[in-house]
Amino acid sequence: MRINFQSLLLLASFASSAAGCNGDARLCGRKYSNITQIGAHNRGAADPESGARGGGAVGYGDPLPASSVVTLLLTNQDKADVSIFGKAMVNSGLAKFAYTPPKKLALNEWPTLQEMINSNKRLVMFLDYHADTAKVPYILDEFAYCFETPFSQTDPKFPQCSVDRPPNASSAGRFSIINHVLDIALTPGKDGVLIPDILGAEKTNSVASIMAQVGLCQMAHGTTPNFILLDYAERGEAIKAQNIMNHLV
Repeated sequence: MRINFQSLLLLASFASSAAGCNGDARLCGRKYSNITQIGAHNRGAADPESGARGGGAVGYGDPLPASSVVTLLLTNQDKADVSIFGKAMVNSGLAKFAYTPPKKLALNEWPTLQEMINSNKRLVMFLDYHADTAKVPYILDEFAYCFETPFSQTDPKFPQCSVDRPPNASSAGRFSIINHVLDIALTPGKDGVLIPDILGAEKTNSVASIMAQVGLCQMAHGTTPNFILLDYAERGEAIKAQNIMNHLV
């Protein structure tokens, strides 16, 4: 098992409030489904201007960067009713920024970053379990839209990019969430205790390490990943890797 320090996981791209969209004008005409975002995994707090933040939803009340589209990925380990998350979003002031798709969107049907910024619907929210858009229309079912690779990895080579969740699903037509998060096993076995490898974070979050797994994912699924989750995302070369995947360098 993995020791979890947060009941929620919040993911946001490393974006800037600088001119352009998510920090670069070249991204403005790109669809939301056609960019790569680096996310901070199990992050308790961070600078909202960097875009990487985690923790309780109510605590995420700072204004979003005005020229950026941010993604929020929430985990629901307690299987709480989605209305609880919806209430937290309203109380935090974030609900008014949340994008509500008019229907279940295919990847090629998502709006561009510029369109989302112009409409002031700059927050995309996913919940892994017990989402119900009939109750809270802007909290989207993660696994209706996305797939995730396995987490709790202990091999620093990240040698595979298989679909872990939802089980037995095809990657076709889904956003890809790549768990580039390295753990250390404190006790052996399938149910052993794992902790994040903080001392190796800079190496894990290097361009070389990230792009090696990205290459595997591109071969396996035919697309560049949409989201890459990192522990200690402020360490290493996350932004450089994101820019490479977005063809900005």
